Amino acid sequence: MSQNLSYSQIQGIGNYLKERAKEENLGFLKKYSFEEQLLSKISKDCFRPYYTENLKEKLMSTPFSLIVDNATFSRENFCALKVKFLEKEFNKELNTEISSIKNKLIGIATLKESSTGKVMREILEDKLFSDKQIIMNLKGFTHDNGSSLTGPNIGLSSLLRKSGANFFDLNDPCHGLNLIIKKSVQILPKEIVEFVPDITNYFTSPQKRASLKRVQEQNKLPTLFPIKLGSTRWLSLGQALTRLIDIWESLVLYFQEVTPKKDSKKERKYTKKTKKPIEKEDNTSKLLKLLNDKNFYFQIKFLGYIVNTLNRFNIILQNPKLDISEVKTQINKCWSFILDLVAKPEILEKPKIELLNYEWENEELDDIAIKTRNEFINLIVTEIDSKYEFLQNESIEIQESFSEIFIPFLRKILNLLAEYLPLEDEVIEIADFIELKDTYPILKEKIFKFCEKFNAIEEQEKQALKDELIHLKDFSQAKLAFYRNSSLNLLHMWDLLEKQENFRLLPRLVRLAEILPTSSAPLEQSFSIIKLLKTDLRNNLTESSLEGLILVGEEYREKKDIAVTDKMTQLYSQAKVSFNEKKNSSPKEKNNQYMNIEVEPDIPLIKDQSSLDVFEGLSKELEKSFRIEEEPLNSQTNPERIEEHLIPVIQKNTVIFDEDFPTQIL
Repeated sequence: MSQNLSYSQIQGIGNYLKERAKEENLGFLKKYSFEEQLLSKISKDCFRPYYTENLKEKLMSTPFSLIVDNATFSRENFCALKVKFLEKEFNKELNTEISSIKNKLIGIATLKESSTGKVMREILEDKLFSDKQIIMNLKGFTHDNGSSLTGPNIGLSSLLRKSGANFFDLNDPCHGLNLIIKKSVQILPKEIVEFVPDITNYFTSPQKRASLKRVQEQNKLPTLFPIKLGSTRWLSLGQALTRLIDIWESLVLYFQEVTPKKDSKKERKYTKKTKKPIEKEDNTSKLLKLLNDKNFYFQIKFLGYIVNTLNRFNIILQNPKLDISEVKTQINKCWSFILDLVAKPEILEKPKIELLNYEWENEELDDIAIKTRNEFINLIVTEIDSKYEFLQNESIEIQESFSEIFIPFLRKILNLLAEYLPLEDEVIEIADFIELKDTYPILKEKIFKFCEKFNAIEEQEKQALKDELIHLKDFSQAKLAFYRNSSLNLLHMWDLLEKQENFRLLPRLVRLAEILPTSSAPLEQSFSIIKLLKTDLRNNLTESSLEGLILVGEEYREKKDIAVTDKMTQLYSQAKVSFNEKKNSSPKEKNNQYMNIEVEPDIPLIKDQSSLDVFEGLSKELEKSFRIEEEPLNSQTNPERIEEHLIPVIQKNTVIFDEDFPTQIL
């Protein structure tokens, strides 16, 4: 307890020691050192190089895509790199190997005075492109559309192409949806824009939250509090709006209780000369007035409906194993959702490419393309929520007020969707060939376009590809349905087609399509974990230590164990020798409080159970590196006890992490 360990951490260490005690195998506790600096060295000089070199070896022989992004932790700016590729893994349910999408961190680098495309290119050279073949295998690149990443000539994307790489460049649709929401709400009335932050800021006081809780309990209402907006959390606004609707009734009761009466002398202010009272509405009165306004309630509710629908598409696109074909499906659904709300029915029949080129905020479209007030309100009542029916009975002024707020809002969203989503991207349009849902002529055209785009087959292979397509053409719908229904996913379906129908080139093209990027969300998830490790209390944690910790965590989440290989024991031996040399290099260092621990420098490392025992004990102590210090809950802190999930529990020759290790974006 003196080390601030959680109960689950203590339990894990205790269980490990019990198991070893049963085997009478605790001698390593006396024999080996568990010094803090040695553990750190093992993390960065043993695990880190082992996993990064293994990953680079894989990328030498397989196509992959790259995610690059920057983030700030403890006032330090970091650039992180993550790769997406395919790998065969054994499926216990099917008792066979199947193709699976992998997303792995390959490097973290501190950005000092500059974050230009040239600087990030140098980071890639250091962390990833150790061999020319790795650059040639780069087939996809996704990012947040920052200027240092996409700028002409000097952006990272341009510099990579100059190196000879031929890849698909994707502006992250998840980041794009977040920007669409942020920019579109700016045209809403001030009272709507300020309502959420006004409420959440008001309840930052513990006393006010306690009062709200009392009101909720007295009236048997849900005990919930407003959710504070997060500037870096993609789904934050939608979550905050949903929570306000959920607790609206209790907010009304609370503000009725705390709002001063109009004749309250305490709230009156007077001019110096005339001594006449100045009429000034305090914040609680303003909030109560809005909360009691039925029209305002439905305005907030409709805004929440739009924002949360966009967020649902965002969540789907964040899936790290999303099929590339699903990107096209989801962004087209998102576009159609907004278009159906605001455009006249006859406009919906026009080709998508034509509608994407409309300037939807142009007043010239008012009469020819945009729904009237009555059409808009009728659609909301019939297709969204019948509770909006009250609007049909309200005055024309109230109906116009509602439609004049939200029709321009939706028109703004349409323009932003066309700007930020890859709705016209050629690769996104043709990559859905993997689903085999097109007619034969269209399927053939898409496949050959894909081959040309990525130089995916040699000239002498074209006839063989045509033969495979003819074979595929002869498939009945029942046969295709059989393969779809017999498979876990699209990749598995093509594994079956390759094995049972002797396809060779088509599965290769499908696997190339499946490694193309769909979003930068996998890297954002890594940032969420890094934020838990690199805190103000641990601001000296180096990039190499961060890399080691993250790589170990990823390895466990994927395989549920960490095998100690011969290569690892060799790296451990080198790390230990280096550590002892540094420790014994000067008398001054020997006296250092962190270094003054007896370690036998001549203990041989042998590749047997004794060697594994070393790793078992050392891995146990790595929990100090993973432990997150407790902090007061705030907008940047997950209210769950996340730190409990980050401590490894050592069992046998394996480092085990809690199964609930957090990966979802906060």
